Amino acid sequence: MSGVQHLDRIVGFYPRLIIGSPLMCRGEKYARRHKAYNMILTGASFIDSKRAFKRYWGEEAKQGREIVDKLFKCEDVLLNYLYGNATSSSRTVDHVKPAWAIDASKFFGGAISCNMKVHYRLRSNCLMIFSKICGSIEDRKWEFDSIKYGWDV
Repeated sequence: MSGVQHLDRIVGFYPRLIIGSPLMCRGEKYARRHKAYNMILTGASFIDSKRAFKRYWGEEAKQGREIVDKLFKCEDVLLNYLYGNATSSSRTVDHVKPAWAIDASKFFGGAISCNMKVHYRLRSNCLMIFSKICGSIEDRKWEFDSIKYGWDV
């Protein structure tokens, strides 16, 4: 199976689970303990650029982009919401397991990881706002290892 077969999905290495009240973006360890994910971080992902840019820069996403511009965060969250609510496919994200991965943000002074408490609070705010604007994706959960592309581990 090739990723080209699923142009309507975000395929990537960093799964997250959006869950709770208030909504929170939980990390991969949490998602694995709950055996599900419903968001993929876009920093290391594969997407159809034409489709993604059309969705992100479309009029429907204007209100969301204004939030992203104001906070200078959450563009990946917005893209997941746009995919989750604009595609005809029920599945909008795929996790593939890399042979190895490292969070390089831990090595740089300006990284989001420097103040994770503030980072996660802002992202939770984005989740709540985008759920109101775009519709929820909380119930779109997928099990790990349910898709194999042949090049992932």
